Amino acid sequence: MTTLTSCSEEAFRQAVLSGGTVLFGVDCAALALSRSVDIPASVSVVIDANGHNVVLDGLGLTRHFVVDGGQLTLRGVTLANGRAAGADGSGGVAGASGARGAAGVPGGEGDSGLCLTGGDVGGPGAAGSAGGAGGSGTAGG
Repeated sequence: MTTLTSCSEEAFRQAVLSGGTVLFGVDCAALALSRSVDIPASVSVVIDANGHNVVLDGLGLTRHFVVDGGQLTLRGVTLANGRAAGADGSGGVAGASGARGAAGVPGGEGDSGLCLTGGDVGGPGAAGSAGGAGGSGTAGG
């Protein structure tokens, strides 16, 4: 068991990667995540707000967690401003429009071993990516 006594992103990441139970010992009203926190197959972790106000903020730039075969349980934690973007579209040929970008794929409870208890999820969520560039000039003919 690890108890966090600061709202440092690095300390949070290290505690999560160690697995087991991660308890918050302080309020962290805006713990900013600069990139996704990976939960590999070998890790089972419970992140518990422990009665504190804990908000993990993806800053509208990143998804909060990528659970890749591991297990993640969140208790009393709010996930805010996460983002999951799809792939960019392809460029068009001369005289034709580019292809649309792919839709983002939202994560959620039951998705790859996530369990959310007593928390909240908010923010922009999944977003499609940029469409491809249109072609230049005119089509031959």
